[in-house]
Amino acid sequence: MLGRIGCIAAALALGMTSACNQLFDLEPTSAAPEDADGDGTIDVLDNCPQVANSDQADADQDGLGDACDACVHGVDHDEDRDGLQDGCDNCPAISNADQANSDGDDLGDACDVDPGVQRRVAFDGFLDLGAAWVPGTADWHLVDDSVAPVSVAPGDDYGLLNRRAKISGLKWLVEVGIFVEGQGGQFGVYLRSPNGLPDRPCYILPAAAPAMWQLVSAGSVITIAPLSTGLVRLRYRRDGANTTCEVVGHAMTTAPVVAVVPEDVVSLYSAYGVTRFAYVEIVTSGG
Repeated sequence: MLGRIGCIAAALALGMTSACNQLFDLEPTSAAPEDADGDGTIDVLDNCPQVANSDQADADQDGLGDACDACVHGVDHDEDRDGLQDGCDNCPAISNADQANSDGDDLGDACDVDPGVQRRVAFDGFLDLGAAWVPGTADWHLVDDSVAPVSVAPGDDYGLLNRRAKISGLKWLVEVGIFVEGQGGQFGVYLRSPNGLPDRPCYILPAAAPAMWQLVSAGSVITIAPLSTGLVRLRYRRDGANTTCEVVGHAMTTAPVVAVVPEDVVSLYSAYGVTRFAYVEIVTSGG
């Protein structure tokens, strides 16, 4: 009679190990890892297990491959809750379910602040804190669909730099959504250059007068009316010879400190208090 060892040896040669398992009441032999789409990457490692994509391309790095990702230009997140994922939404931070877009560029009418053709370089609604974001002197973490420093010691300031979101040209816009909670702390955005050029800031800080704020950019300061509690949109723009730092109807225009070079990157800024950032968007214009 064929013994257990003989059965297994014969079965291995014929590819019929399951028959031996049943005959001798053995544990099932482990099957080869499944590759449902036959693209050479096993299902547990495949970012599109049901769609063949041997290159495993994932442009927005959301873990879902481009071949099966309905929104290849952004993570699967809906910042403005209008039913459209950020990567498919032409105004990811402003609800516009109709997606109206008169000039046909990357920005819908609800968020298009320039009549020229514009291209969205980046948008991050902080579903997670991706590898592109590099903290400065303190750790940052996710808080209620936003990002903030873990803690801020009195007198300290902390940055969170995105090494992939780069600014270039003479016409661009950086917009950050910031949660204002009382009158404390400083918050805003910097453009930072790795080649030692001066930082270019646009930020807000409390004024000496009660309940008033100051808007600061390129060494200039203006006092503005109280900010409403909740989400505030801070915009830092350049249009040719001028840059503008603006928030809720207040704008300050200055000459650029230095020409922006292609290597400039965006850094969020928080000081003297923990500030939550809801999103950051970068747009450039072709005219």
